[in-house]
Amino acid sequence: MKSEEFLKKWKSLGSEHLVAEPNLQSSFDLGSVAFDFLFIIGMPSEFQELNFDYLQEKKLVTVNQMWELNDSDYDKYLAIGFNGAGDPIAINLETQEMLYLNHDNYFKEVFINSDLKKFAFSAIRINSFFDSFNKLFTDSLFNTEFSDEEFNKVLEDLKLIDSKVFEIPGSHWQNTLETYKWERDEERKKYNR
Repeated sequence: MKSEEFLKKWKSLGSEHLVAEPNLQSSFDLGSVAFDFLFIIGMPSEFQELNFDYLQEKKLVTVNQMWELNDSDYDKYLAIGFNGAGDPIAINLETQEMLYLNHDNYFKEVFINSDLKKFAFSAIRINSFFDSFNKLFTDSLFNTEFSDEEFNKVLEDLKLIDSKVFEIPGSHWQNTLETYKWERDEERKKYNR
């Protein structure tokens, strides 16, 4: 995908794109990819259940500071947002991985992507897949229908974008795709009774 095409698709996600305050650029040891997305390109205000509103704060902080955990182990996580369950979305400053920390499970890491660029490509691909959903029947409440071929293709594409997505059990995109498939299968069962 060419840079212009990528940026156009990336900028179409979310109602707006957020960037962190430029005066915070040297506060954390960010890799070039994270730096570019957080301070130049921007992150969508929201994408599905992921929200990046922390970028609008006057100061970026670690998960340790945000949640007042008093545990320096969480200083390696830069808080950039939260998911639908309120778990902090973060960048691991040591590995540059994007993840969220499940606050109901002692802040256990849930892997999203190896870096923000791979997240962006994954989100664009997932969005394209989600936009292709149809209703099973005209009176179905939600668009849940897709073919097994479409599902297998998105799995292949995500593996090419970031192989770790399916190497780490319980990863975010793995759970998201399993939920889509479960919703589709439940809708099919409801109409096949």
